[in-house]
Amino acid sequence: MKAGRETDAVVAEKIMGVQIPEWLEIPDGLSTMTSYEIVSPYSTNIGAAWQVVEVMHAKGFNVSITADHGWRTRWECCVMLPGGDRPNCKDADTAPLVICLAALFAVGHEEPTP
Repeated sequence: MKAGRETDAVVAEKIMGVQIPEWLEIPDGLSTMTSYEIVSPYSTNIGAAWQVVEVMHAKGFNVSITADHGWRTRWECCVMLPGGDRPNCKDADTAPLVICLAALFAVGHEEPTP
């Protein structure tokens, strides 16, 4: 998965518990918007991604985030249940994206194969 509105919608549904309809009607009744336009930018905004961390903590998961500042910064996020035998870890170029990927992986949402 890559950062963007599709990933944000999956996070909203699988992690945040938001029921996302196929489309929503704007109250003026003149136009419609897709569900992707109403969810927070979890995979691109650290403030929104931090809400994912808070929800995972509330669900009993431990979350750790680290950065490798080598020639190119690479982020790693590990998520595991307390007492779990091994963490579910992912890495990505940005902190918001890695948080989303690790959280989705921890709840059993597998990335589609390209």
